[in-house]
Amino acid sequence: MQKNSLIIIVTFFLLFASPASAFRVSLFVPRDDTRFWSTLVRLTRSAAGDLGVTLTVHEAGNRGETMLEQVRTACRQGTDGIIFMNYENIGKEILRVAGRFKVPALLYNTGFKDPMMVPRTQFPFWIGSITPDDVRAGGLLAERLIDIGKAAGWGRSRMLAIQGNPLEK
Repeated sequence: MQKNSLIIIVTFFLLFASPASAFRVSLFVPRDDTRFWSTLVRLTRSAAGDLGVTLTVHEAGNRGETMLEQVRTACRQGTDGIIFMNYENIGKEILRVAGRFKVPALLYNTGFKDPMMVPRTQFPFWIGSITPDDVRAGGLLAERLIDIGKAAGWGRSRMLAIQGNPLEK
């Protein structure tokens, strides 16, 4: 996820901000001890800083129930917006909590398998989603690797594996 995307995410929340006080956003991540998650947290902090937004990061220790309780607590304490993922399929419950507290919510990195799950339909405080197209990204990566191999004169290329998120659990 690029910094510009994160700035766009935080900007969406600014539409809901109260001008009388500092805007507070809560980011929920399953963990922050890997390159991906630590980079995402760093970029989000940077974007929030650029926009004058107070960002609180909640790291769930790879436990969905912990993340859900963190969302409940943040909403109860008055966060102005949440950025969350559908970690361990708890996304619908997170949206229910956000709706109960009237907190705008933005889904990132993961989606829902149910095609009927569309922002602002069942959950009016779900303002949108930013999710990657992993299948397309994998295809583009494979094509690029093959092109690099051809340009290097390797002839035919073999691929052992390309790892990514499974389509189904």
